[in-house]
Amino acid sequence: MDRQYVYAKHKTHAELEQDLKNDVIAEREIDDTENYRWFESFMSEVEHRRKKRQMVFDGYTQKQLAEKAGIGLSTYADYLSGKSDNIKLKTAINIAHVLQCELSDLID
Repeated sequence: MDRQYVYAKHKTHAELEQDLKNDVIAEREIDDTENYRWFESFMSEVEHRRKKRQMVFDGYTQKQLAEKAGIGLSTYADYLSGKSDNIKLKTAINIAHVLQCELSDLID
């Protein structure tokens, strides 16, 4: 007989519920980490392209990019710092449009 199965049978209902909560919390933390890594990569590519355009084409400052994308500078700064990763798809598309590229170009 499977050892874990025997052990689980001896746990109380409360212990089993706590194990389930811990599993859900761990899964959520893993998802959050993966989302943060994706978003960090996205914003890194945005900044790379913004700086490149700024050097070559007298492109945009962070403030100008944010304004043209329809967000405030503080929101853009929150995205860059990782303070916020809750970007709307429309905003991400607007950023890509301002940088004259496709959204897929900004996604690793």
